[in-house]
Amino acid sequence: MLGGCVHDSLVACSNGLTCPVGTVCDLAHDGCVLGEQLAACSGLADGDPCTYGSGIDARCIDQVCIVPACGNRIVEPGELCDDGNLSAGDGCNASCTSNETCGNGIRDVGEDCDDGGARSHDGCSSACRDERLTSSIASDGRPVYGEAYAAAWDGDHQRLVVVTREGAKFETWTWDAAGWHRLTATPIAAGNAFPPLVYDSDRKLPLLVTTNGTAVITWTLVNDHWKQVASGGVPATPGSSMAYDEAHHVAVWVGADDTATETWTWNGVVWTRQTPTTAPSRRWYGAMAYDPAHQRVVMFGGLDPGPSNTLYDETWEWDGADWTERLAVTRPPARYEGSLVSTSTGAMLVGGVDLGSTLPFDDRWTWDGSAWALQASGDPFSGQVATDRASQRIWRVGTDFVTGTLNVFQRLGLSGWGDEQANVVPTYLGIPSSRNVAYDAHAGRLVFVSPFTAWSWDGAWHALPPPPSASNANLAYDPVRERVVGSTGNGTFELVGDQWVNTVGSPGIDVIAFDGKRGKIIGMGPGVIATWDGATWTPVMTTGAPFAGWQNLVYDARRGVDVALVSGQVFELDGTTWTASFAPPPSAQYELLYDPNTGSRWFWDLQTADGSIGFWELAGGTWVRRMVSFDVFGKVLIAADPIGQRVLAYELRSGEVSSLRFTSTTPDEDCPSDADTDGDGLAGCGDPDCWGRCTPLCPPFSTCTMPTPGCGDGVCDPLETHALCPVDCM
Repeated sequence: MLGGCVHDSLVACSNGLTCPVGTVCDLAHDGCVLGEQLAACSGLADGDPCTYGSGIDARCIDQVCIVPACGNRIVEPGELCDDGNLSAGDGCNASCTSNETCGNGIRDVGEDCDDGGARSHDGCSSACRDERLTSSIASDGRPVYGEAYAAAWDGDHQRLVVVTREGAKFETWTWDAAGWHRLTATPIAAGNAFPPLVYDSDRKLPLLVTTNGTAVITWTLVNDHWKQVASGGVPATPGSSMAYDEAHHVAVWVGADDTATETWTWNGVVWTRQTPTTAPSRRWYGAMAYDPAHQRVVMFGGLDPGPSNTLYDETWEWDGADWTERLAVTRPPARYEGSLVSTSTGAMLVGGVDLGSTLPFDDRWTWDGSAWALQASGDPFSGQVATDRASQRIWRVGTDFVTGTLNVFQRLGLSGWGDEQANVVPTYLGIPSSRNVAYDAHAGRLVFVSPFTAWSWDGAWHALPPPPSASNANLAYDPVRERVVGSTGNGTFELVGDQWVNTVGSPGIDVIAFDGKRGKIIGMGPGVIATWDGATWTPVMTTGAPFAGWQNLVYDARRGVDVALVSGQVFELDGTTWTASFAPPPSAQYELLYDPNTGSRWFWDLQTADGSIGFWELAGGTWVRRMVSFDVFGKVLIAADPIGQRVLAYELRSGEVSSLRFTSTTPDEDCPSDADTDGDGLAGCGDPDCWGRCTPLCPPFSTCTMPTPGCGDGVCDPLETHALCPVDCM
């Protein structure tokens, strides 16, 4: 029989621990220490220096003289944790300064970032994943027809494909029963004034050929993305023409070099040069289409690119092997850049131009395989035409020179051309700026005004009654009174529902913003600074105010100051005193925006020479330009959307609205559902991601001093709606 015993040299502690001989129990830290470590702290306060042994320097911690060190299982001053080791990834990092939880402000093992917050869409997600600024189309606009474009009907997908071009940029749009949609894919090479586009009915793909004068690229549209399928093949010549030959299952391309016309065919894999016995003389910009009734490719007109600049009124047909000129007695006048499309009986010619003319041709002709017939005149039009032979529908896109209307989209009917269904986008006058747009958080919509027009956007555009003043109104959203306020130099009004109300005089206000510190709209203009309470403007006394050239005004909630762009310089108002701030970035066109979700001041480029858009961030006293993957042609107006934690960008010319926000792999929080969809352990109004709905008067980084009804308080405030706060308003 074996027995066990405790050695008499061990010391039994009251907490159940046993210490070796020569040491004593350290009950404060559940350990064992030398007796002199206890004696060294007698009469000393915690944190005081102490010495024991042969001069070991330490500090008193819970009346025990201990050498501070990570990994000794004692949480000492300056440590957040101490698990007895120097390893990370076990709930206490190697320096004992982090409990390795996301949101503690320390980047730990397995984290991309940690900004100390629990919000996403500010550069670091609530799951501590890096976020990058990306753009997505929130609402399609409609095409902006540039100086050159192409169109074709995609019969297999029942949609019209239009390629627009302005300068060196392309955009691709499709139109179907639901309206216009802009594709993110864009061919890169550009140069030919009218890049030929046809529909390959055998391979069921749109086919596009572009050139920059030295290189030729062949593209097909696959899953809404342009795919390069060939480089070279046909000559790099401008003014080429193309049609799809359904009888021979190839695309037929015609172009001219310095000496002669060349004919090439594309079988879906390679380009092959044809060697016809007869061919049209050298020409550019001839109109081509397939004649299904006679199974021929037809070409009409064109321009000799040589010194003679001869315009042609010839009709040629391609039978798959050779060209034949058709000597029609009656024929359209000579022209180039016309548009020829297939019809059930032959082909139809629209538009085109004459040398030296400022207007395109106003006629419409049909070809029946042997003769031309004039169908209509008096309708000058510049653009492209496409046909859906299955339904015998013909569309045109371009410019109507009778009415002077750009971006015309019409279908041919018995009585002529009539407007086709298109996405509703705002019409505007003047030169709008981001001062003319505001996000109405109560109604969940963007509001835009220009002289004599007003619009709202909630995923689609809706016309509002014209604003009371004919001048460009400055807009700002008042979250206290939950309405959009508009002000001009001579009038102030508010949007209640869909009506403008409370029209009163305005004391020369140029710019307005909601001042979170004051809890009111503040307005500024030459020699005047005042606040608006919904009925009257009250002057505000400040010192050092700039006097003229007010361009933009925002409220920086993170720093509690009003920020104004005045005559190209930035000024800050801390409540009573103005000070000059950093100069704006080196950009030709920009506007100031405060993003409450990131707590950052940005200067946004509105328009650049290449059509790109970017923003400038003030980092360490230096402006740094951040590029955004967002293609635009014209001016962009911007507004912050606190509910969507994004910036909305409205492109004036197309009417398209894009969402710009920081994104990552972390799911979005679904605030209305009161579910923790982003997995951070917080839900509904308990999640800071929902601040735009729940505490709109208390944006991130601000000190909330105004107790007001908010989403999540269990009360459906009269100003709340089910759409805005379904938790409170059932």
